[in-house]
Amino acid sequence: MGPLETCSDQAMKTLFDVNLFGAVRTIQAFLPAMKSRRAGRIIVSSSIGGLQGLPFNAVYCASKFAVEGLCESLAIVLRPFNIQ
Repeated sequence: MGPLETCSDQAMKTLFDVNLFGAVRTIQAFLPAMKSRRAGRIIVSSSIGGLQGLPFNAVYCASKFAVEGLCESLAIVLRPFNIQ
């Protein structure tokens, strides 16, 4: 948290690694089995920071907006596999 100019590259990378890429890696691990079963449900924890920007939380909100975009996109392409 804080003004964007005070956020280090490493802190931003760590935040994205946990919030976005952690979710991506987990989904990637389970998708092949879900697709072969043609069934499944992906549940991802997000926050209000993924729906609207919050003061002094620009990087956090950016990571959560990315998760929201990921899930919205996956919902479309996984529908034919009966994966919600």
